Order: sequence, then C-alpha cells, then structure tokens
Amino acid sequence: MKKYSLMTMIAAVILCLSSCNKTNVNYPYETHYLPVMLQGSEKWSILDIESGEVIAKDVFSNAPSAIVSDLFYVLNDEGTYDYYNVSDLKHPVNKTHYGSVTEFSADGYAVASVKGENLCVINTKCEPVAQLGDSVMECSIFIRGRAIVHTNNSKYGYIDTNGALVIPARYDKAEPFSFDDYAVVMNQQQDSIVDINFIDMSGNVTFETNSTMHRPIATYFKRGVIPVAKRDTVVCLSPEGKEVDNPFEQPEAIVNAKFDNAMMEGSGNFIVFRGEKMGVCTASADSLLAVKYMNIIDLSDDRYLVSDDGTVHYLVDKKGNKVGNAKIIHANGTPKGVAVRGYIDTTITATNIMGLFDENQVTGVPAGAKVGDFYQVLDGTHPEQYEGQSDLVNFVAPLKMTYRFAGPIVTGGEFNFNTPVKYVTLELDANAYDNQTELELDAILSRNMGRAGFVSQGGSIFVSESGTAVTQGYDKGIFMLRYFMNAADATPCAKIPRK
Repeated sequence: MKKYSLMTMIAAVILCLSSCNKTNVNYPYETHYLPVMLQGSEKWSILDIESGEVIAKDVFSNAPSAIVSDLFYVLNDEGTYDYYNVSDLKHPVNKTHYGSVTEFSADGYAVASVKGENLCVINTKCEPVAQLGDSVMECSIFIRGRAIVHTNNSKYGYIDTNGALVIPARYDKAEPFSFDDYAVVMNQQQDSIVDINFIDMSGNVTFETNSTMHRPIATYFKRGVIPVAKRDTVVCLSPEGKEVDNPFEQPEAIVNAKFDNAMMEGSGNFIVFRGEKMGVCTASADSLLAVKYMNIIDLSDDRYLVSDDGTVHYLVDKKGNKVGNAKIIHANGTPKGVAVRGYIDTTITATNIMGLFDENQVTGVPAGAKVGDFYQVLDGTHPEQYEGQSDLVNFVAPLKMTYRFAGPIVTGGEFNFNTPVKYVTLELDANAYDNQTELELDAILSRNMGRAGFVSQGGSIFVSESGTAVTQGYDKGIFMLRYFMNAADATPCAKIPRK
C-alpha cells in the first residue's frame, strides 16, 4: 500500500468543516444562511448564501451561532442564550432563556440547559424531547443522530436524539461521527500509551490499536478512511484497520501543474496555492477560480467566500461569478457548540480543584518542571508549531489548564528543554451556572487553602513553606486559580463579578 510523507498527507486531508450546504454528505451541516459582519459595521447581519442578499442588516450585537436548519442562537444582554429562526428575528423561539446551548442538527435537534437544571434535548420549537440524567455534565451538538456526552466519572459516550445512552460512557476521549458511520474513541493507559478503537454507531469495535502503532491525524472518518501517523509516514485506514488508498490524494493533473500546495475541498475540487495566492481547480487541473486571491473559504457545494486582500470577503459561485454585493469582514459558519449542565455542586467542584495541587506540584507537574518534562505530550516532529509560544493549553473538562513557561517553548526550530514552568492557570467557565458560582468557589477554596499547605499573605495570595504560591479570582464568569512555581512571582488575580 502506498505511503505518504506526513506533511503531504496533512495538506491533503485538511478539509473545510463548513456548515453551509443544501444536501451534500461532504458537508456535515445543512444551512442556507450565514451570520456575517459587514464592512463598516460592528453588528451582525444575516446573509442568504444562495442569492447573496443580506436579509437582515445589523440585527445583533453579539455573534450569532452557525445557522443550521434556519435556526441559531445568540447571547443576550443578560448573559443567557436565545434561539431564533431566520423567519422571525424579533422573537426568540424559546420561552425560557438558556444558560448553555448547542447549535441545532440537520435533523432538527439541539441540547440546552436552563440555569439550575439538567441538560435537555429539544426540538425546533424548543420543546423538550428528553431530559438527560444527573450524571451528564456536557453534551455536544448532534451529528448523524449522535451526540457525545461527558459524564461525572470523567468518561465519554454517545446519546441518540431521544436522549438514550446508546454507547456507554467508558472512554477517556471520543470523537464525533462527522461524515461516516464510524468514530474514534480512546483510553489512556498508565504507561502513557493510548488505546485507540474504531467503533460503529452502535458502539461495536471494528478495530483496535494503540498510540505505539498508530496516531490519528484527523478526528473523523471521511469517504471510508481516516489518516493515521505510522512511524514517520501517514497511511489511510479503513474502519476495519486495513491500509487503503488515500481518496484525498492529489490527482496526477494537479501534481503536474506544480502548485506549491493543493487541498481537496468538500465538493471534490482543489484549493491550490502559489506563493501567497490561492485559486481553485478541478481534479483535472481546469481552472475555476484564478490563483489571485489572498483567502478562499469553502462554504458549500456551490459557494465560496473569497478575499482579494485577506480582510474583506465577498461571495462567489464555484465558477468565480460574484453573488450579491456584501462586503464581509467576519463570518460564523461552523457549528462547534457544547452545552453544559445548568448547575454544579460548588463544594464538590472546589474539592476536586483542591485535589489537583499541593505545596509541591499542580496537575502532576512538580515545582521546577521544564519544557523537557512535557516532551511526551509535545509534537516532537514539528517543533515549528510552538515557535515563540510560551503557553501550552490542555482541556480536561470542565477545566482549561494553561501551562505558562518562563520563555518560548521553541526558538529557531529547537526545543528549549531547560525553560522552566513559571505558573499554571486553571480556569472554569461558570457562565452557564448561577451568578454566585465563581464567588462561592473562591470563598470555599480560600477557607481550605491551609489543608493544602498554603497560608494567606493577603490579597488572595497563599504561600507554602516549599516556596510555591496560589492566587485565585474571577473575571465576568470565569473562575481562575493560578499556581506559581516560585512564590516571588505571585501576583493577585482580579475579582470582577458578572453584571
């Protein structure tokens, strides 16, 4: 079976996950409209991508979500969410404001929660279809009739649109059924090896492997394959784990045209590059859009957004004909919503956060840790992606963990293995919960810092005898705790309540 270099394969499988589509399996979401911000405006409008007409101009101050099945959500002035249908932009579909939401799926289901309540599957009238159990902490958007749930045992599984748990929550990581009836799930072993399974929509395992053999490059199957790194090359695997031909390989005509790069878009054409300019060709290298644009965004099987200068975009069809006159500076076309349960137990949550650190370490990272100690989780084959960056971000729901180093992770293409960790920030987005949540967490943690070996120095700074320090605070619904490896570096966190 033919193998490909890592960079060639990555370029070949980077595909737009656009939501704008009529009925095309190569685009997982279905919509006719696009939220846009027009040149010269600070508000959001709604664009009809078929006609190019702006059907509603400057109607929202906050960015609408992607519009799927003519429905979308918007953050209101109270910090909660409302759903709207493009047919009526003045009146929300929902009667009760939601604290957390997902976009609707193509088949007309979403997941939402009211503050203080469990997550609920709703239909296009915002009527409840099923209430999810107390154990479900988070739920993704529905794709192909499945949504990923994250439970209070820190495991992931899948529900159907009736709210039934059709694949048990037993995985450390689970990916969506984006384009195909197969998905990737993973479990972390103690020796840093990740067990990887391919499963079907009923949860049956079709192939078992691990990270010593394969490392998925994409998070989803498409056209019956998924690309995985196999040592220093990348191969395509079928759901049964067989090495198969790459359906995204550049055809001979594209290769012979000697573009700097080319990647297949959703309808089977190729976005091509020469220097900083982009264009579009068919698989036979027949030009559709001249290589003259600074940016091209694949919207659907018959529309692109293009830009001559990289800032202002306009709509064209797939022959390059301009559609409408809208000049667009921002657009939001890819659903990405994950809804969280409308409440947490602040005592339990604070206890869990306290369990992540003591006077000598935080999240298992000891005081004095350096870049080299993170090498197992860094992509050592591509150090250029960390060039000049000082932060390493990790999400372990419901927390965002940011490791700040004292200097860049990589300089001049080389890892700075001896650069130490300066501090680690733990963040919890509490906006979906009661407005007192972050204040309660701050108070509970402050009362219990002594149990972890930290003594108050005033100004919300707590110092240990080992020379480490912790500060905490909140900013407009985001609770944060910062762990300093050296107490001398400690600075207080802000305490800004929500409106």
